[in-house]
Amino acid sequence: MHEVLRIRPVGPVSGEARVSSSKSALARALLCAAGAEQSTELLVADPAADSLVLRDALRTAGVAIEVDSGCWRVAGRKRAAGGGAVSIDLGEAGTVARFLPPFLAAGRGVFRLDGRGRLRERPHLPLAHALTELGARVETERGGALPWTLHAHGLSGAALRVPSAVSSQFLSGLLLVAPLLERGDLELVPVGEARSRPYVEWTRSVMRDFGVAVESDGRAWRVREGARYRSPRLYEVEPDASGAAFFFVAAALTGGEVRVRGLHERSAQGDLASLLLLRELGVETGFDAAGAFARGRAEGALDASFVDAPDLAPAFAVLAAAMPARSRLRGVAALRAKESDRLAALATELRRAGARCEVGADELAIEGPVHRGVLFHTYGDHRLAMAFALLGLVLDEVAIEEPSCVAKSCPRFFEQLARIAPGCVD
Repeated sequence: MHEVLRIRPVGPVSGEARVSSSKSALARALLCAAGAEQSTELLVADPAADSLVLRDALRTAGVAIEVDSGCWRVAGRKRAAGGGAVSIDLGEAGTVARFLPPFLAAGRGVFRLDGRGRLRERPHLPLAHALTELGARVETERGGALPWTLHAHGLSGAALRVPSAVSSQFLSGLLLVAPLLERGDLELVPVGEARSRPYVEWTRSVMRDFGVAVESDGRAWRVREGARYRSPRLYEVEPDASGAAFFFVAAALTGGEVRVRGLHERSAQGDLASLLLLRELGVETGFDAAGAFARGRAEGALDASFVDAPDLAPAFAVLAAAMPARSRLRGVAALRAKESDRLAALATELRRAGARCEVGADELAIEGPVHRGVLFHTYGDHRLAMAFALLGLVLDEVAIEEPSCVAKSCPRFFEQLARIAPGCVD
């Protein structure tokens, strides 16, 4: 029998929510630190399950990482020599599946990579092709699916055309390995509609923090031969703007006020776009010395593109469903290839709660308001669980199936929801 958690309305939310260190930022910083000559101390808060998958995978591959409370000490390139084939479990972590193989391919050894659940179905073929062009040998299942056997014997630079319509993670994973190439420049030219472009810019930002410049002329990204990671010695991983968005939307749903400590206006996190989207709906948002905040109730209709911020779509879909208007979420085709088919799941579940939903090739139209609480199916997807839980703040009889799946990105989500809405979690 599935675990079920009940959420109930208790009035406007108020207070400060604390979110985990961004799993996306931590993945980038971990790989930069593992590629540096010197050791790095990463300051990490409440690591998400995906972050633990990458940490343990790197350890399996020979990277020394010591954990002491909120500090991860990464020993840099002092790795154990490879012996026989090494088996690495990628869990259900899509980011790890796109970021780790290039790092491994830049070294020496044979690595057997496998995952679970939807990760075995998600597309990886563009990465296999790119690594082959750089000098690795990759054996995959049909269509590039996991499991993989990766034969690594160092990589050399090249000019690659990389499909970018499915995921920006292919571009980021390849950029991150550029300073580990044995020779040559790396040039990446995105092919097709570029989605989640801010995530690539975020990769550039973290690499810059570790001493590597990524050039861009608007057409391609390039890392010059000889670029090497330099440890900043101490690096604090930012709070997760993607997770914070759910708490900002909670304020917009209930007419309350929420602050997330540690987020700052200079951040390269593209998902801080949640504050701009809420501002367009009449919510007061901004930054102060303590972090980012949102206050006031959202009104009107949402008409926005999520091409560059697909992880925000679930939270804004439930916000749209709660408003008595017809909203359009555009640029959402990539949601079909996430931890679940989020596009189909959002439409199905919001219809059950009383909203009218129409799914197009790259669009989700929603007409609210929802008017009945239901047991929401989460499809084992962390962002769906968090999104549907928000409707429990404004609807009676809301329950969430498999709430523990939020551990993938925000392990203490329900604890923090109860912090800003005491009594809402049953």
